[in-house]
Amino acid sequence: MTVLNARRWQRFVTLELPSALPAVLAGMEVGVVLAIIGAVVGEYLGGSTGLGHLAVAALNDYKVGALFAIILLLTLIGFALYVLVGTLKHFVIPWHESVITARQTVAG
Repeated sequence: MTVLNARRWQRFVTLELPSALPAVLAGMEVGVVLAIIGAVVGEYLGGSTGLGHLAVAALNDYKVGALFAIILLLTLIGFALYVLVGTLKHFVIPWHESVITARQTVAG
């Protein structure tokens, strides 16, 4: 890019950003799940609202059905966000090996 006299912004947009996107999106996949876990643990330990607090309240009141419903809801939220990032990955970096391999696994 330097030999072609590309400007700094052109180099960033055409070379550096597309090269970094696979790592950024992989980090987002992991980060979404860990963020949900962190939020629930934070609510569990010191919150007065939220699903973590509701889980503790249901546990203390021996409301097993409510506790399983909260766990199921947290699972669905985490799964939905994970799928959202995966779908974003298919649209943003369709040329990357991880996306191509995933497509071949589903099709084959």
